[in-house]
Amino acid sequence: MQTRYNCDVIKTKLKSRLRDVVGQYFHLEVEKVFLIISIPIGLCLVFITPPFQGWDETEHTFRAYQISELQITPKKVNASNASGSTMTSSEGYGGYIPRDIVDQVRNLRFNEDKYGRYDYSKVLSAINTSPNYTQKQPVRFDNTSIYSPTAYIPQSIGIALARFFNSPPILILYTARLFELFLWILMIYNAIKYIPKGKKILLVFALNPVHLFIASTLSPDAIAAGLLALTTALILKIQYGNTKHYIKYISIVIIFIILITLIKNVYIPLVLLIYLIPKKYFSKKAKLMSIALILLVAIAWYLQSIKITAYIPDYFAIAENIDSREQILHIIKNPLNFIAVIIWNVFGTNSIIINRTYAGVLALNNIPYWVELVWIGTLAYFTLSKSTERVKIEYTRNVKKMFSVTFIICMILIIGSLYVGWTAVDDKDIMGIQGRYFIPISFLLIPILTSDKLKVMSINRSTEFWVVSLLAFGIVCTLLSLGVRYLIGV
Repeated sequence: MQTRYNCDVIKTKLKSRLRDVVGQYFHLEVEKVFLIISIPIGLCLVFITPPFQGWDETEHTFRAYQISELQITPKKVNASNASGSTMTSSEGYGGYIPRDIVDQVRNLRFNEDKYGRYDYSKVLSAINTSPNYTQKQPVRFDNTSIYSPTAYIPQSIGIALARFFNSPPILILYTARLFELFLWILMIYNAIKYIPKGKKILLVFALNPVHLFIASTLSPDAIAAGLLALTTALILKIQYGNTKHYIKYISIVIIFIILITLIKNVYIPLVLLIYLIPKKYFSKKAKLMSIALILLVAIAWYLQSIKITAYIPDYFAIAENIDSREQILHIIKNPLNFIAVIIWNVFGTNSIIINRTYAGVLALNNIPYWVELVWIGTLAYFTLSKSTERVKIEYTRNVKKMFSVTFIICMILIIGSLYVGWTAVDDKDIMGIQGRYFIPISFLLIPILTSDKLKVMSINRSTEFWVVSLLAFGIVCTLLSLGVRYLIGV
């Protein structure tokens, strides 16, 4: 009898505590919910993900280190490739990296047994090494050598700081990861804060498990995503927020678009968003001058990139019989076929949706399938539910149209660049296409997904709490599955 009484007391206390937690959630701002989930998960990903296991993280580390020494352009070198396990030398682009860092990359990157378990003890041993940053050797990192410095601003600052304190080379990687993670969190936090409508949809896009993983590595995609989310939020704030600081926000938007287009040329269509700035704040002439400035800066950098890639004849040699010029001519002659290829690679049986191609170590075996369904369900829930946000606005048709056109053009350019550079002529399956490439431009969909015409359900705050909690639980399970792979093996 006493035991039953104690159980009833415990149940009552748990229910009371749960009601308190749910009640506290009701008073939380969306940006604070983002911080509560992203900070602990992001920090765990930074340290659980083994060194250089992020997508192209070896090459990103070398390029970020090069920029941390204020070497903006890469060097032509005869050396081994950063991503290879062999020491075979050949001509390409890269730079001169401290020998200790290069050795540590080779010692720690390929450090798994046949079961996929990672030997973390080597990481702990590497922390106790004494650094020597004066002795350098040439290293090729062709694929990241063409990236502009804007893609590595937080990473290079973290590396410079670690080098200033004479930290061991392994700490350079973790410091760079932390700087990128916290800048990404800051950008997404402010994007959620500033956007007048669609805060919860922005939250869901930000909490994509792949997005969180990328933000905890040295990938420039996270910087592009953060900048694009914040740019979207600021443009919509200028349009609907009646802000008194429009000059400051317009200047920031122009700077951000320049930075994004420098990261990858497929984001150049973002210049179209400048037309959404109201005429009372920004004249037509000012808009044209701003677009011209952005295009001038982007073209200047990419002309230099073309000069670099001309000396890397095998850079795109992923499949046999690749001929970029012939592929371009094939697209021009067969535009409908190209459209069919795009549709096939997005929705077909071997597409980014069906084949579940993601990023780095978060591949097929590391994201439980139900987590994807939870994320899609969460996005659908906030898309179809009526908003409880204080600002009662509806984005105009012109705004939705411009964001839609920008998204579609960017998507075509992303798929088209892989089709031209990585795929044999007339092949329907595009080599190298991955869902992670579309994470930055996903934020362009927010004005469309917040349309009142899509709102067919009345939102329930209690249900909303459980939906967000389930999404957070799925992200935690993704983190655990990653830990299981490297600690136990698969």
